[in-house]
Amino acid sequence: MKSTIFGSVLVMGSVACGSVEEGAVDVCSTFELSGEEELAQVSGTVTGINEGVLDCDQSVSIEDAAGQQWRVGVSILDATGADIAPAIDLDIGDSISIEYRFHMVFGSVEGLVITDDFGVVVAADEGAWGGALTASALPFSVSRGQQVVSSNVTPCMTMEGYEIIFEGDDTVVQSPVSISKFLIEGQEMQTLAIRSTLRGPGRNCSASDISGQDVAWAVFR
Repeated sequence: MKSTIFGSVLVMGSVACGSVEEGAVDVCSTFELSGEEELAQVSGTVTGINEGVLDCDQSVSIEDAAGQQWRVGVSILDATGADIAPAIDLDIGDSISIEYRFHMVFGSVEGLVITDDFGVVVAADEGAWGGALTASALPFSVSRGQQVVSSNVTPCMTMEGYEIIFEGDDTVVQSPVSISKFLIEGQEMQTLAIRSTLRGPGRNCSASDISGQDVAWAVFR
């Protein structure tokens, strides 16, 4: 039977409490993709970890069967801009597969999945414009909850922060920005709820950029 774990969500009845807290997920890579939606997949051997080549806090370099070098990485930032990304659970010489997605709507959004023989190592979605990993075959799901946990109202924009739901072997409900744990196929994973915000018109006017689903998250082994 699945269990549900509730994270640190601040709720008083149906009234949101506190200001909207937002972090950021940034995915980077050496793949050069463009267009409305692109996918790159590659498998190989880990040749480097956190070499400082990419502009991301956690990164991995691999060499594929043809001898081509590829690099991917991710930064996870809290509301203050501090890095909260866990270390990537890999070693030099490990065999891994990488799925990198680039999706262009009004702006771009990127997503990353790293797997090995034991399952998911890292999955991360920047979250804007509906997210980048919606077409990925993941052994878990991530969605926006229905409960508003925070809100801000300015003259030109209303912001509502929502909980994020991670569903694997069990279910975790978190409010951004927070870290928890759940199980995927018996493997304990860290869940990072980073941003889950809806934007609408403010009191006196409306900002031009208030559209799109925005759920930023990451899962680390």
